[in-house]
Amino acid sequence: MRIRDLLSVAVRNSRLRLVESFLIVLGIALGVAVVAAFGGLVGSVGAQARVFAESPVAWEITVIPREEDYSALWDGNSGQVPAVAVGPAGARPVRLTMRDLERFRNGVTSAKCVYTCENIGLPLRPANPSSGDGPGAQGETTGAPKSDGEDSKAVRINQLEEQGFVELVATVPDYFRAYGLKPREGSFFVDSDVASGTRVMVVGDELARRLAGDTSPLGQELIMGSPGGGSVQDAPRYTVIGVLESLSPPSDGGRGGRSAPPGPLTHLDRLGFIPVTSAPGYSGEDEQLSEIRVMPASADAVATTIDELRRFIEREYQGRLTIRSEIDNMRRALREMRGIAVGILVIASAGIVIASINILNLMMARVLRRTKAIGISIALGASRGDVFAQLLTESLVLGIVGGVIGIGLAYVATGLISRVTQGLAVTVGAWGILAGTGASLVASVVFGLYPAHLAARTVAADALRGD
Repeated sequence: MRIRDLLSVAVRNSRLRLVESFLIVLGIALGVAVVAAFGGLVGSVGAQARVFAESPVAWEITVIPREEDYSALWDGNSGQVPAVAVGPAGARPVRLTMRDLERFRNGVTSAKCVYTCENIGLPLRPANPSSGDGPGAQGETTGAPKSDGEDSKAVRINQLEEQGFVELVATVPDYFRAYGLKPREGSFFVDSDVASGTRVMVVGDELARRLAGDTSPLGQELIMGSPGGGSVQDAPRYTVIGVLESLSPPSDGGRGGRSAPPGPLTHLDRLGFIPVTSAPGYSGEDEQLSEIRVMPASADAVATTIDELRRFIEREYQGRLTIRSEIDNMRRALREMRGIAVGILVIASAGIVIASINILNLMMARVLRRTKAIGISIALGASRGDVFAQLLTESLVLGIVGGVIGIGLAYVATGLISRVTQGLAVTVGAWGILAGTGASLVASVVFGLYPAHLAARTVAADALRGD
């Protein structure tokens, strides 16, 4: 029989037994959906892990006081205090300051740059009601009357649930160099700004749009206050001197404007950056820093830099500091993800086995109910090969239909997974489509071979003699 005839007969027989065909297609579709979604999950995790590993974020090494001593020295009233030094009785706690930052810069020669950053979360309330669609359209700043210099460009950072918190990063110029950041407009602050505590700010691309809409935020004055409010006149003021080049992936116009998965640095678009010495509450070079970060020159230099850091800490701090590596954190997270993936695979395998048994049973019942019709075909001259090919083609048609539906269901499943994980962008992708296609072909061929073989062994006389 020609392929066209085989397909025509397969489609006609499937339509004649619509309920059976629907159940077979449903079983294959569910199995394919699970396999494709799992393949997409594995592929997405692997792709994002590779992107992260190639990013400077993965190379970063963090130095902090001994973390095992934090809980013992926690003071609920005054907050977290430095870790006690591991050493002689009465030894002073380890306190990282700007002096230590300079010591690390001079002592760790294999590092590309050494820096610090402190996160400060504050709400944003715009003060310029004439900024159109930007955040300024929400109303004037409340509080004391405007003083000189508090013009229409001024924005008060205050409590406003609708806008949420703005995260500010108090840091040094090496922060920008560590991540390879570039200004879209304006410039970054420099070492002299840190030395003098100049109140200037660099904003991410997304935050710039929140502050100024489609206009440039350069020169805009930001008035920083506590979440509980306070006097506008006494609040620190920062002038925007630069805007980061956007770090968000460009939208894919060929796919309905969808954006690519976010990269490791995308969140920087939402942040503001100020010199660490200008942060509210900074009291001088003896002010404690929570951490010092070290950026190796490349991924290959991470191990070398960690070894040098350990020797430096042992020599200069008697080993009283702890080193954290983002690559180690990533490996730990991947191990946990593998555990989750194994659990999903076990559940998926159980579902696929059940679906496959049902498919086999339905195909067997299909052949048994058509024994007389198969006998008539053989009596009229059909060869055993023709009968085998006809039944196998029918199984393949049902498998292909189930595969197409299953891959569609997999897109729905990966969308739900992405929402649940909140940060892991899971897509079916090439891995998922290949896994789903393979699963549909295997299910239709493997579980169609035996029923087709039984049909081909039918003896015409016995089939016609039966009821």
